[in-house]
Amino acid sequence: MEKIQIIYPIFPLVFLTFFSLAHYSRVFSREYKNNNIKSEWFRLYRGELPDSAVKVREHYKNLFELPIFFFLLCIILYLLDRVESIDVILAWIFVFFKIFHSFIRLTTNNTRKRAYSFTICYFALFFGWVLLFFKLVIY
Repeated sequence: MEKIQIIYPIFPLVFLTFFSLAHYSRVFSREYKNNNIKSEWFRLYRGELPDSAVKVREHYKNLFELPIFFFLLCIILYLLDRVESIDVILAWIFVFFKIFHSFIRLTTNNTRKRAYSFTICYFALFFGWVLLFFKLVIY
């Protein structure tokens, strides 16, 4: 397995983050122009927000939680030259279900489907870290 294969799954999540920021900006601009967000909110990030703004804000914040550990895992595997097929498979599973999670959150926001996709992401990442730990301790 070529170690570069572990870097490729990073790109869709980076692009998803950029897309989410653009979407976040559009929603906040629209809500601000419609007087649904007061300018005071931007000073201290306190006050009322419409549901559409809360949804995109929480989605964007979420992209800086679990994915950070994903990026770190991929980079460590690459730098240590410890990439195996299972690592790449787990990385793509994480990416697929993270994108699915984002799609659900920004459209129907069905909590059952969101929880399902989040759980798969979590376990794919968890198993990736467990495998890395064993590679470092046992090998």
